[in-house]
Amino acid sequence: MKQLTVNETAAFLRENDRYVILTHRRPDGDTIGCAAALCGGLRALGKDAAILENPQFTEKFRPYLLGLTRPDVPENACIVAVDTASANILSYTAVPYAGQVQLLIDHHGRNTAYAAQGLVEPQTAACGEIVLRVLQAMDAPITKKIAEALYLAISTDTGCFRYSNTTVQTLRVAAFCKEAGADTFSINRVMFLTKRLARLKLEAYLTETTEFYAGGIVALSIIPEDICISLGLTEDDIDDISGFGREIEGVEIGVMIRQSPEGGKISLRTSPAYNAAEYCASLGMPRPPAQRFPATSPRQKKQFCRFSRKQESNSDGKRDSDRGQARRLDLAGRRSQAARCLSRAARRARRYARPDGNRRSAGVSGARDPRGGVF
Repeated sequence: MKQLTVNETAAFLRENDRYVILTHRRPDGDTIGCAAALCGGLRALGKDAAILENPQFTEKFRPYLLGLTRPDVPENACIVAVDTASANILSYTAVPYAGQVQLLIDHHGRNTAYAAQGLVEPQTAACGEIVLRVLQAMDAPITKKIAEALYLAISTDTGCFRYSNTTVQTLRVAAFCKEAGADTFSINRVMFLTKRLARLKLEAYLTETTEFYAGGIVALSIIPEDICISLGLTEDDIDDISGFGREIEGVEIGVMIRQSPEGGKISLRTSPAYNAAEYCASLGMPRPPAQRFPATSPRQKKQFCRFSRKQESNSDGKRDSDRGQARRLDLAGRRSQAARCLSRAARRARRYARPDGNRRSAGVSGARDPRGGVF
């Protein structure tokens, strides 16, 4: 893939037309906000632009997409992908066009360079920051609607600026969006301050069932499919649940396993002392793409939840259940202990089988900004 600068990306977008913008599966605020902002900016410059409909767009994000989507890709379209690190996590509707992506705009460090050319900046907290600079380089007007889409992108990918991937530039972009008319309070209220009762019940369930390994350094949470059904959970309810374990005091690595009809997903969230991307790569599961393991029975999940208790023992083979002692381990020792725990997790996940006995491969997903935040 040819690497472009911001100005080269802007020039490409000015020179072409008939844009169709692709998003990723299980779309979050960053991919949706980037797509909406880029589409709005291109239209403001007189370009023909639309976002390819994603069957996984949820009601919480629909207001940002009104009037911007289309159901198909026309002939001779110029295809652009945003905030999508790998072709195999493109939305299901975008999969047939994975080999036709002409421009990629992304911020993931382990981007697989699947487009003809791209602007990839791993040091950037959110892809929305990159899109704003591209729009400015194109002299596109930043309207209130575009500013709100950009604010959605950067706020959701930084946990409302709580994650350590937040930089000075991130805050400057947020201030710019506010000055451009973005109703930041309304966005924050919907995205971060309001929870459905079903979400609160899910958090109560995870509080009761989360298990701890490596002296409390690693927290493992599991969301079975039957819990999602019984609580009436939607994708909006589960959108940011991956960070649940990391919110617990003393936890350095949060592992979230979610079962769904399309398979399962293991997500990793880490403190600045641990690099989830390196862990995943060392386990043979590069990030991105997000990889999934097949759905399993509650009994198998229960087994997985208990698999690494032995990792809590010290080098002499004695069980170390004292968190205070675990905290006194030097950083290298803690990293090694956590790595062994995750390695065991990966090996066990690879042996996961469907209820019918058909074995499939498994994967761990997760990435961490070099400064400690999560993508």
